Amino acid sequence: MVKLNLNDGTNNRNMEGKAVIAIVIDPAGHDADCTTLMLGETSAYNTALAAGTGIGSIINQLGRNTFDRVMLASKIMDQIKGAIDGSGIKKKDITDVAEEKIFEGKMEDYKA
Repeated sequence: MVKLNLNDGTNNRNMEGKAVIAIVIDPAGHDADCTTLMLGETSAYNTALAAGTGIGSIINQLGRNTFDRVMLASKIMDQIKGAIDGSGIKKKDITDVAEEKIFEGKMEDYKA
């Protein structure tokens, strides 16, 4: 079980669940535009399904009209296709923020 506390100085959210997938935009102390984190125990299938559902919800909230939503979805699909065929983010582009401290093994070990 993962316990999560998010606080922006005004709002405070506490949640618990099997796993957490987070995207931090413009992380302090890092040169990256964004970083992603995964923590918990679940299958790769459930992780991908939850990420897709979450991204769909974000597109729905950010897009002001159908055209905006299509443009956002298109950009995201390009990233997903790149990840699948291996032409997306390269290993040199990934900043590992002490993965060993977060996971005591490979992500494959965290299947439900």
